[in-house]
Amino acid sequence: MRFGELHGKITAPVLLMTGWWDRLIGTIDNYAGLVANGPAHLRDKHRLIVGPWVHDVTRFTRHCGPFDFGDEAEWPYADMISQWYDFQLKGIDNGLGGEAPVQLFILGENKWRGEHEWPLPRTRYTEFFLHSRTGANTVHGDGWLSREPPGDDERRDVYDYDPRDPVMSLMRSDAQAAPVDQSPHDHRRDILVYQTPPLEEDLEVTGPITLRLWAASSCPDTDWTAKLALVLEDGFCANLTYGIMRARYRNGFENPALLEPGKPYLYEIKLNPTAILFKAGQRIRLSVSSSDFPNFDRNHNTGRDDWSDAELHVARQTVFHAGDLSSCLILPVIPR
Repeated sequence: MRFGELHGKITAPVLLMTGWWDRLIGTIDNYAGLVANGPAHLRDKHRLIVGPWVHDVTRFTRHCGPFDFGDEAEWPYADMISQWYDFQLKGIDNGLGGEAPVQLFILGENKWRGEHEWPLPRTRYTEFFLHSRTGANTVHGDGWLSREPPGDDERRDVYDYDPRDPVMSLMRSDAQAAPVDQSPHDHRRDILVYQTPPLEEDLEVTGPITLRLWAASSCPDTDWTAKLALVLEDGFCANLTYGIMRARYRNGFENPALLEPGKPYLYEIKLNPTAILFKAGQRIRLSVSSSDFPNFDRNHNTGRDDWSDAELHVARQTVFHAGDLSSCLILPVIPR
């Protein structure tokens, strides 16, 4: 049974809750699916709540990693559940019926906002192109993001991905995804870093995010990873969201195909959604690499079954950003 067909079988209003760093943030797609494909009489009855939280329903507090999101982030899980049950099962008029069905906590602004649709219909999907002059390797390289497309002669970026030394996932001590300091990776040459100059004005990014990556590998299969991060005025960097694509599945899981080594391919890498108000003076950072371990299994780069293959090959990776091979990050910008 296809995923969308399940939504048509739902017979009661559904409350979906998650956090911007929750590993189950894909439940947002369930909400969109219920509204689009569920029974018509229920489509305006479902509710989505996304807060500044990780995957831990026992501690929905104002503190998450290095950030204090303020009083509005304090919304106990039990209170959300009891409010929903009182309204749906007991018919208590507790104000829930008058609220917008989508409740989003906007990071940076640190306030809740009600919306009636997801994604937001006023979204302006905006291209931020990848650039570099001498190389985007490490945070000390000269990679940058710009709304201006690159010229035809802009250089490409190159790094080696060695599955024996993968980029380690930076997580909480309990192995949950969370906002954490990214500086332990500052030295890694197998991470390409592209960031904006300090923003001249506030910029809200709320919704689904895509990286259109033109890239080539020396191996018949590999992985491509993308991480979006916030860089504060003092240089402190914390992760916001991430995505990954295994190259053989670039045309979908139903149509696996190995690579022709050295040939550029276009990869549409979906990152988890976010909602953040980037403040003037802050930067938006994109990191591109080929591993995020143990958050994701390593690709052995051989093109064989990674579960049984004992070989590990080093892949020479090339990211293009020039002319017809212009890579870009597509951000859901919300006018304010």
